[in-house]
Amino acid sequence: MYNNSLLDKTNSIFISVDLQKKILPAMCYKDMVVKNSNILIKAAAILDIPLIVTEQYPKGLGETDESINIDRNTVPVFDKTNFSIFGSDSFVAEIKKYKRNNLFIFGIETHVCIFQSVFHALKDNYKVYLIENACSSRNEMDHKIGIEAMRDLGAYIISTEMAIFQHLVASTDEKFRDLSSIIK
Repeated sequence: MYNNSLLDKTNSIFISVDLQKKILPAMCYKDMVVKNSNILIKAAAILDIPLIVTEQYPKGLGETDESINIDRNTVPVFDKTNFSIFGSDSFVAEIKKYKRNNLFIFGIETHVCIFQSVFHALKDNYKVYLIENACSSRNEMDHKIGIEAMRDLGAYIISTEMAIFQHLVASTDEKFRDLSSIIK
């Protein structure tokens, strides 16, 4: 019987992109993004998957919004000015040290920073899992066009629950109960 999970958690990284104070309130799906981002952050901890956070020009856009539950003492946070996360040398050095190939990306804005980050990740031969219901733009059309463009590039478009449960085999997994409790 085949009993491996779809993805190996030792080959995955979760990346939260630019969920910041001064821009998050303007997003068209703000409440859904906050809820699902927090679920993903908790799931990363439960599954022992590294989480990396980026902030676009925090001097102007502020730090990660208080509604996003990250512990700045344990989660690496990288400032950036390029739209792509791969424009930050310190971020690139951080991601390379893990030697993992599956990137689970979520955040804002879908059609700008997320799109450019996904483009560069795919160019660098990472497998990209874009968590659509944890991404947003200021308007719905830009979000939808961004999602379609990334699908066309070769990113896997998935949901929060898909991102979590692709790392488990069955409901008998020791982490299943903890993960189920955070998505209810």
